[in-house]
Amino acid sequence: MPGRQPTLATARQLDRRRIAQVLQEHGDEVWHLAFSPDGAYLASGSKDGTACLWAVSPPGGSRLAHRHTLRGHSGPVVFVAWSPDASKLATCGA
Repeated sequence: MPGRQPTLATARQLDRRRIAQVLQEHGDEVWHLAFSPDGAYLASGSKDGTACLWAVSPPGGSRLAHRHTLRGHSGPVVFVAWSPDASKLATCGA
């Protein structure tokens, strides 16, 4: 979302770290992240009730491309977890 500021880190923390990419497809704070076992995908869970899937390029690298948004939780998505073979993603809501 244009003009939104990251909310999970304080200004002091941001001064000491380099931001690689802001996950702008979420409408609110991102509460949980999990890489797939092979490093090819990242899943993010948000306070906005969505989980997003991101392709990581190269696998294990640092660039993310949004691939899909999962909707349906009535509250925040507080946890995401991959199956060992990365064929399934579990999401948990509050």
